[in-house]
Amino acid sequence: MKDSPFEITFDKLQEKGKCSKAGHQFCYLPNGEHGPHLQLDPREWGLWASAINDNRAVIDYPPRNCEFDSILEKHSKSCKKSNKGKHEHDSDSENGESRRHQTIKVINVTAPTSHRSGRRHSDPYSSPVKTTKPRPVESVVNVLELLQKRGYGRLDFVSKALLDYSEWLSENFYPTEALSGSFDILRDHKIGADVLGDVDAVFLLTHCKMPIGDALRITKHYKNWLLEGSTRKVYVDDDDEYDKLF
Repeated sequence: MKDSPFEITFDKLQEKGKCSKAGHQFCYLPNGEHGPHLQLDPREWGLWASAINDNRAVIDYPPRNCEFDSILEKHSKSCKKSNKGKHEHDSDSENGESRRHQTIKVINVTAPTSHRSGRRHSDPYSSPVKTTKPRPVESVVNVLELLQKRGYGRLDFVSKALLDYSEWLSENFYPTEALSGSFDILRDHKIGADVLGDVDAVFLLTHCKMPIGDALRITKHYKNWLLEGSTRKVYVDDDDEYDKLF
């Protein structure tokens, strides 16, 4: 009996899909021999053959419709899952083999010396022990303490202290009347002399809408104004602590 057109096409697909991979019989290889092997079942091969006879597919490429796209996606996920399990098994085997051949190294540990050694002449690359001399800083760690020393109470921080600072700027750098509006902004936002050292020019510009020139002058010279009235000296042994004073 002569084969039907469907059977002829089906046989051609099976012939093309013969797979030499162990455990596989007929596969569709979307990315060639080194890509995933999608093992279609007889019904799925039949769908492909029918699509070829209806001019909706060819021997080399399956039909592109929702049904066959779902079939290919299903087999792709199954293939990835199978490969992942194989890789994990191989990895476990390699780790087990590595542990079996692992050796234990004995390291001699000597007790640390209680003194810091200086530079050895035999080692030109060793660094000498760094010694830091205390340096005087005309400042005080506590800003509130300094403000109180200058005679300001807590009610003066947003009033008299700011006024005195503005007059100091006028005498040394910039006219008071030109800065009066910016000091009004500080008072309106309750930014007093106790916290002025914690804000920067960008904050005053963006949050308080202060002119950039005024913001720069007020923040740049504030520490100098604070220190000018202090004669107390603080000795700092650590460079990091020196930077943290303000």
